Amino acid sequence: MGRVNPPKLVDSGQIVINLKRNVIQIDHDLPGPTVSGRWGTREEAVAHWRDMLRLCPNDNMGIRHVLAPKLLHLNLFEAVRELLDEYEEPDPAKTGAEWGDTDALLKYKQGGAKSGAGKALAAAIKNNPHVPAYLLGEKRLPKQPPPHYALGSKDEAVLYVLSSGETWTSTKGALAWLSETAKNTL
Repeated sequence: MGRVNPPKLVDSGQIVINLKRNVIQIDHDLPGPTVSGRWGTREEAVAHWRDMLRLCPNDNMGIRHVLAPKLLHLNLFEAVRELLDEYEEPDPAKTGAEWGDTDALLKYKQGGAKSGAGKALAAAIKNNPHVPAYLLGEKRLPKQPPPHYALGSKDEAVLYVLSSGETWTSTKGALAWLSETAKNTL
């Protein structure tokens, strides 16, 4: 299937975003979301997601969960931090893998293991202890992504690794740091 150009989003009194949460699918082999085809480069997809979030700041479609790992992969550290802070969950026990592990990897990428990243990663591992095994290849990812998840579940871990695994594997030393932290945390 060929490339699909996303519709341009504009400010208006009536904005209809004809994408539904169950249509947006993260595919770890593509640079961007798949909606009946490719949306172009990761940068183009990120620009589109940012527009969608700007036009729908309450984010009832969960765009922030797709956007955060892509921003981190592009090393847009300030944008990741702003997004994490804007949608921060006040109860740490309700912080999902997408937020907790992304926050830890952001801190690691910015300043290494001693930059507060270790504490953030330990908290993320406590919130979802399944993530390290999938990221480290100790458990195999299923052939199909799960259709839904609960916080702290294996399904959440699988979805997180599908969206963020490439960033972890491409960050020098991150997997060794994850392995060591997981051993000391679990």
